[in-house]
Amino acid sequence: MTVVIGAVVNKTIYLAGDSFCGDEDTAELCRDPKVLNVRHDIGLGLCGDVRTERLVTKAIKSIFSRRKKSVTDVWLKSEFSIQLHNKLKNSGVLRDDKGIHHLEDSQYILAHDGHIYYLDENLALWESQMPYVAIGAGRNHALSGLGFAHICGALEENPKKALKTVLDLCALHSPWVYPPYTYLEI
Repeated sequence: MTVVIGAVVNKTIYLAGDSFCGDEDTAELCRDPKVLNVRHDIGLGLCGDVRTERLVTKAIKSIFSRRKKSVTDVWLKSEFSIQLHNKLKNSGVLRDDKGIHHLEDSQYILAHDGHIYYLDENLALWESQMPYVAIGAGRNHALSGLGFAHICGALEENPKKALKTVLDLCALHSPWVYPPYTYLEI
């Protein structure tokens, strides 16, 4: 696993991810970033199974490239999930649990228009009340660090520096988090 974090400061979204790729026996660094632009106004953070990540990224890019109307919060929370399910249903990355389909072994965040959403394993989007998010194996460490950075004002003062500090904290306390880090600003 890995860690991907994000924060919203004054309607600007900052995403950051580490480079870990491996398992309990091997630590590798992946070349592909874990935070990326899907479209000029859409950011994606991903961690988990590489095959699933690639198929989900391809499906999400396809959905947004075909969308001619503006992307709204209502559309994201309703229609987007349906379209993503339809794109992925024959890919083999969805596990069928009594008629309910779930993504396996991967976690995602989607960023748009000053909001960051978690993409749940059942393909639903939801937004935290906090102005920061984290996914991956280092999630608990990251949320603690982000919470502290938010409370003491460091996140608002210098978001990129605060995200780097949080990722460094995660790397100190998790064997699943490694620099170098990738950053994205939307």
